[in-house]
Amino acid sequence: MYYLVRGELIKETLTTTSYKESADKLLGLHDKLKARDEEAFQLQQSLGDAQISLYEERENYLKLITENEQLKVQYSVLEYRMSDSLEISMRLRCR
Repeated sequence: MYYLVRGELIKETLTTTSYKESADKLLGLHDKLKARDEEAFQLQQSLGDAQISLYEERENYLKLITENEQLKVQYSVLEYRMSDSLEISMRLRCR
């Protein structure tokens, strides 16, 4: 069998030992590939979970912003009513 290495044809005679070594290397590479695929799958799942959590937190944040704005409006209304009540009270005392 001939191989092209750095531009040169090299003849290699494969023995039973080299076939076994090649098969062992191939199995090792296959195991590494399988482990990497599993790792990639787990990372994708983790990323998906993180995206879901981020979306849920964003929803909660937006709800809090909305609630805060509503409370600000309520506070302003109460503040206005209170100042109006104080003004009426002051007028009644002055009489």
